[in-house]
Amino acid sequence: MASHIVGYPRMGPKRELKFALESFWDGKSSAQELQKVSADLRTSIWKQMADAGIKYIPSNTFSYYDQVLDTTAMLGAVPSRYNWTGGEIGFDTYFSMARGNASVPAMEMTKWFDTNYHFIVPELGPDVNFSYASCKAVDEYKEAKSIALAIKDEVEDLEKAGITVIQIDEAALREGLPLRKSEHAFYLDWAVHSFRITNVGVQDTTQIHTHMCYSNFNDIIHSIIDMDADVITIENSRSDEKLLSVFREGVKYGAGIGPGVYDIHSPRIPSTEEIADRITKMLAVLETNILWVNPDCGLKTRKYAEVKPALQNMVAAAKQLRTQLASAK
Repeated sequence: MASHIVGYPRMGPKRELKFALESFWDGKSSAQELQKVSADLRTSIWKQMADAGIKYIPSNTFSYYDQVLDTTAMLGAVPSRYNWTGGEIGFDTYFSMARGNASVPAMEMTKWFDTNYHFIVPELGPDVNFSYASCKAVDEYKEAKSIALAIKDEVEDLEKAGITVIQIDEAALREGLPLRKSEHAFYLDWAVHSFRITNVGVQDTTQIHTHMCYSNFNDIIHSIIDMDADVITIENSRSDEKLLSVFREGVKYGAGIGPGVYDIHSPRIPSTEEIADRITKMLAVLETNILWVNPDCGLKTRKYAEVKPALQNMVAAAKQLRTQLASAK
């Protein structure tokens, strides 16, 4: 069993990023000073994860504003009113999209489902690269394929930089499922194909992860398997472990899978015993060599005082189960 997480609080224990951003926005500090504070925070975050005993430590969990906006910027989906003409998107364009400026308003902000996480909503209209101008299935197929190809380039660049574990978020298979059941098969085939395009060019030695949170996955489990990710982390605890029932019914999953061992949208800190009990239930239906131990989702909505003991308990539970399994051989 391997322990890992998919996100981490990024503001800093003393709200360092918040103050650095406000100083930059007020013109009291430079872009270089903001970047220095951010680099120091990332270094500290990686060390905290290592100190907690997390085996696979993710990068790219940091954001100056929010990760949906980061993805919008990565794909060049900048509304025309911001007068972006191509090239690397700098702070001026990035923060104008987030906050507006003297000439144009910001993009819309909304909540992620029923959480306290707010994000900037992408404007996928006809004046950006990926258009929702037509809702016909063929147009959506072409659009998704274009986005998938853009992500494919990013994934291959990451691999060239020496990164051997890459997580591609988030394959929202369930959220986009059509209301008409007759359209499900076409949609799922389209969505799975688009995901597979994103990592078709990587070496077999590069491990591809993805993450899916907060939905009913049981009736699309075979499409999830067809995504062919090396490891998938998936919400489990918040839905009272409904996901495990599909494996009890005989569905076989051969790749790595990390059903969440605790709900990150609660401030409650799970005990080592509670997490160990959840892992034991998972081991009743999943092979030891494919099980990953992780929270339900990223931890950016939690406070440091909640994150640290929860992760320590999670790692302790994983170590406890490893010891028990080793002694039973």
